[in-house]
Amino acid sequence: MGTDEQFNDMDVQEYDAVFSLGSNCQTAYQLRRLSLRREAGPLDWFVSKNIDQLIRLIDARFAGFMDLGNLEKISAFRTCYCVRDTRYGILSYHDFPITEKEADWALAYPEFKSKLCRRTERMLQAWETGERLLFVRVNGGQDDGDRLYYSLKKQVKHFFDLIIIDTLADENAPVSSWAEPSGCIRYSIPKGKDWRGSDGAWNKLLESIRLRHRLSD
Repeated sequence: MGTDEQFNDMDVQEYDAVFSLGSNCQTAYQLRRLSLRREAGPLDWFVSKNIDQLIRLIDARFAGFMDLGNLEKISAFRTCYCVRDTRYGILSYHDFPITEKEADWALAYPEFKSKLCRRTERMLQAWETGERLLFVRVNGGQDDGDRLYYSLKKQVKHFFDLIIIDTLADENAPVSSWAEPSGCIRYSIPKGKDWRGSDGAWNKLLESIRLRHRLSD
């Protein structure tokens, strides 16, 4: 996993915090279900499929993320509007409730932005003070793990690990893993029946992961 440790499925790996890096809500859902997510992170409930834009966001330390002037309402999705951050290409599906007048879609913005700032500061603080961090992302291209790892390495002051999980349509596919040159660990698992993914595969994948202690807010 990290450059100074050899990954071993049998060893318990302890972290100060575990953060989702997208690319969808499955990551945050599974981390919460497995009690590996004490507090929310800034990317938990967004869709962030473009790795280049995610790396730009990390390199910028989330500067301008979801600023009102960069937001574009795209469509309605169930009870909320789908809203896109045009600077980073990241989509919100859960933060802007559908309003009686469509022009009022941004009424929820102040509360949303306040919540997002708290989550962003939590992650930035962890980058500075966390002695052992774990970042988890669902789905990525062939070299995305290495690129994302080196972007994080420029920001995170201490030890961290990065896991990228590729989901497969074959529900009988075994959970498998391999290391990339950077030290990023790639997994392939069955994608599951819906957006939440395969609980059994995630159980196996993260069965050796534990949280050490709570980072100060």
